Amino acid sequence: MLPNYQTILYASDMSKNVRGVFRHAVSFARTYKAKIYFVHVIPSSAFNARQHEYSFYGYHPDDEGQPRAEEENQNLTKGIAATIRQRLEIFAAEELPDDAEPLAYVAGIEVVVGSSPVVGILQASDRVNADLLVFGSHSKGVGKYTFLGHVAERVLRKSRRPSLIVPITE
Repeated sequence: MLPNYQTILYASDMSKNVRGVFRHAVSFARTYKAKIYFVHVIPSSAFNARQHEYSFYGYHPDDEGQPRAEEENQNLTKGIAATIRQRLEIFAAEELPDDAEPLAYVAGIEVVVGSSPVVGILQASDRVNADLLVFGSHSKGVGKYTFLGHVAERVLRKSRRPSLIVPITE
């Protein structure tokens, strides 16, 4: 029996060179009439800076009059998700100018905070029960012709789902 992809997880770091990766995800969605779930992972280190800033200035995030860390993270996550949605809308309109609704393929956008990219991608793929993972790979350094990017390699090793890895060119 041939695979029938209905749910595609598109993972991206939203760097400037991921246009080709998005095109591949949309191509599969068009071909199989599938839905794309977009995931963007923000590692916990991005939020540790804010917590350090709080302690540096002599107050704790839970002090009276200061935002609670969890509430701030939720608000920041919502803002980031909204920004990503706007960027995706602009991006999709540029990449898919012939489509009446360029984001019709995108069923959901998720921002995962406080996780490693590998864990965030794997957990998101389980949540949406993805039939296919699509993401880019930054191959860098001396072994750029030998090795996949760190995240791509680890996702491939740990996932049991089919994956499409698109090389990201600089």
